Amino acid sequence: MGHHRPTGEGQEDPPEAQEVQDQDDPDASLFSREPFNPDYVEVDRILDESHSVDKDNGEPVVYYLVKWCSLPYEDSTWELKEDVDEGKIGEFKRIQARHPELKRLVGPRIFSRPALSPSSGFFSASSPWSSPQPRPQAGSWKKLELSHEYKNHNQLREYQLEGVNWLLFNWYNRQNCILADEMGLGKTIQSIAFLQEVYNVGADDPTVRDVLQRLTGKKNPTA
Repeated sequence: MGHHRPTGEGQEDPPEAQEVQDQDDPDASLFSREPFNPDYVEVDRILDESHSVDKDNGEPVVYYLVKWCSLPYEDSTWELKEDVDEGKIGEFKRIQARHPELKRLVGPRIFSRPALSPSSGFFSASSPWSSPQPRPQAGSWKKLELSHEYKNHNQLREYQLEGVNWLLFNWYNRQNCILADEMGLGKTIQSIAFLQEVYNVGADDPTVRDVLQRLTGKKNPTA
């Protein structure tokens, strides 16, 4: 029967002893190897707000659903207002206060909006345009042969134009799709160019309006 040599001061446990300790406490090795990430206690953004009443004193209580930096959304937690950064609360309030500037009417004319001009920037107003149309039929899709010239004389690369055409083809055909590619090849710019094309078609698509508003941070993304 083997015996372990007693460890004196300054001596480490033999590997087999460390293994036994790790088996007793599986989390011990994890915490000893991975230092705590300070991002985990930093507020990334606020997702929602909830109002309640303190059961002890009847005072109103406000909670915020907090998305933490470097952590996934499923790890979001409800936190007391007093424990949340006031700057993040203010940012949340400003976003919640936004309202689409849509003039909704009964009948075919739902709202008015200007078209977007590629040459003057993604979200620059050019000429007034009203009477939005329903989504075009699949047969009306036409391949974009050349890229528009965007702000600062930029143009889409050939493979980026192909991606925009693919997104438009699926949109016209009412097919869900996911644009996936290697990092750094311009998925973001392809998506924005796609949104611009959909917007300029004049289709009554509130989702496009909402995305443009979020991208520009403006109530009227074409202003």
